[in-house]
Amino acid sequence: MRIFCFIGPPSCGKGTQAKNIKNRYGVKHISTGTLIREEIKKENKYGILLKKYVDKRELIPDNLIQILLENIIINSSIEDSIIIDGFPRTVGQVDNFLNFLNKKNLNIEKMIILSVSEKELSRRKEKRRIESNRTDDKEEIQKYREIVYNRDTIPAIEKLKSRIEFCEILAEGTISQVSNQIVKCMEL
Repeated sequence: MRIFCFIGPPSCGKGTQAKNIKNRYGVKHISTGTLIREEIKKENKYGILLKKYVDKRELIPDNLIQILLENIIINSSIEDSIIIDGFPRTVGQVDNFLNFLNKKNLNIEKMIILSVSEKELSRRKEKRRIESNRTDDKEEIQKYREIVYNRDTIPAIEKLKSRIEFCEILAEGTISQVSNQIVKCMEL
C-alpha cells in the first residue's frame, strides 16, 4: 500500500489536486473534512459526536480522526495507493498515525507539502467564500482555520519532515501544472 499525505494551508489546493490525481491515476482519495461530513450525515455514534464538535467550531480530537482513518486503511487493499488530504494536522496525529501504520507494517511513502503565497491564498479564499456553499468557507472560520494551521499543523509538518520523505511544491500554476509536479514527486 502506498500512502501519501497532502498538506498545506487552507485554500492551497490540496483537495483539488487530490481529486485530479485520483481521476487521472485511480488512487484512493481520503479527505478528513469529507470523512467528517459523511460520518455526521450517517447519524451514527461517531457522527453524533463529531457533530457536537463541528457545531461548536471546535477541533475534532485526534483519537476520533484516527478511528476514521484507521477504518479506511484497514478496509483498503494492499495494492491501493491512497492520498490523505489535509492530514496530519497536529503533532499528536503524527505520532498516533505513524504508530498505527508501524503496527500494520505500513508507512507514509511521501508527504506532499503545497505552498502558496499569501497574496494567492487571499485570492483563493475570497473566491471560495463567493462560490462555496460550505459553512467552513465563511470569513471568520477561514481566519480561525489559518490560526489553527499556523499553531498546530506547521509543527506537525516539521515533525513529519524529520521522519519521512517529502516534496514541497509551489502550488501556484494551473491545476495541471501543479498536478504534474506532484505526480513526478509521487512517482506514479
